[in-house]
Amino acid sequence: MNKLLLNQFFILLTLISPFLGYFFSSGLIAYGPILILISTIIFFEIISPTKLEYKEFLYIFSFLPFCILALIYYFMNPLGGEILTTHFLNFISIPFFIFSILYINRYSKDGGYFLLRLIFIFLLFQTIICLGQIMTLTYGIGLPLSRGHSDGLMITGTFNNSNDLSNIALISLAIFLIGKNSITNRFDFFYLLLILFIVLVTGSRSTIVLSTILLLLNFRFKMHSLLIFSLLIGVIFLFFNFAISFIDSDGSGRIISRLESIVNIYNNGLDSDGSMSVRFQSYIHFLTNIPHLGVGSGNLKNYYMFSNGALFETWLIFENPHSLIIEVGYWLGFLGLLFIIFPFFWIAYSRKLKPIFLIIILVSSMIPSSVLGSFIYFLFIFILIFFNSNSSRTFK
Repeated sequence: MNKLLLNQFFILLTLISPFLGYFFSSGLIAYGPILILISTIIFFEIISPTKLEYKEFLYIFSFLPFCILALIYYFMNPLGGEILTTHFLNFISIPFFIFSILYINRYSKDGGYFLLRLIFIFLLFQTIICLGQIMTLTYGIGLPLSRGHSDGLMITGTFNNSNDLSNIALISLAIFLIGKNSITNRFDFFYLLLILFIVLVTGSRSTIVLSTILLLLNFRFKMHSLLIFSLLIGVIFLFFNFAISFIDSDGSGRIISRLESIVNIYNNGLDSDGSMSVRFQSYIHFLTNIPHLGVGSGNLKNYYMFSNGALFETWLIFENPHSLIIEVGYWLGFLGLLFIIFPFFWIAYSRKLKPIFLIIILVSSMIPSSVLGSFIYFLFIFILIFFNSNSSRTFK
């Protein structure tokens, strides 16, 4: 068995799984093959262990305490009484994501190229599904909307919430900027076009603002890149102008309202937006509760035991805290908080990530309502952290 091919196929299959889940609505079809591949990787590593550098060994095993603690808590009180969920799959997969990315970087001459190409294809098919969902909102015929948010007029791709897809686009942009030297000028236009299209149609304000900052920081003093960026923005806004002016689409109203709210927050502050204000208050509330976390609630999506003294509506935040750090703290307690924070920041420091990418990692964990069950999120985060631009070759 070619172990490089096995690890590449593991990453590929993980990226395909959301599409299988979207079209077949079957966890067995979507996620069963991933568990089989993980078992296969374990089997071949037992037979013929991969030689790791000391630091690589620490990278892989640094998340084991978190994964083990999370699995113990999850088995004791599984979400909805079901064991085989995306949460379970995520806690199992995290060390293998790191292992496979490191393996690809080491044993493939074009590991970065391989990962960039997979991300491009992933974004391309997400874009196609988004266009199909826009058709559904506009004409009533197209691809299915999210079951969880069909009344919210969200463009979600294969995800349940538009913020989840928008978040992946933001991380993809960060990965693109790290590996952009491996992509031809002709190709980077299409790569950026897919990312910016998804960012705008999903309408996450945090993602829109951060994506703009990322691009401006990267393109400063580079006239050619600035022209490309301006052209991209122009093409996308022309599309939206056409959609809003000539197409009676229920979904366009949400996109415009999200863009307008950014201006409103800038002019009037966080208090002018209920959602942002509640999130900010919830973060302050969590900081005051850190000494009282103990062993956590032990109950996923039920953190009301920490709601005493909250000066905001608790029904949303104490089920979906909109922060990975806060959710881990409320669920697993102080020990879980330590187990999730230390590996991330130690690896980021060890890999010498730029401050802007540290900010992306932190903020991206706060954009969706919850990322604990999103193994796609963790895969993209680890690709960002461990991406090896030196192993990339130029896109043809």
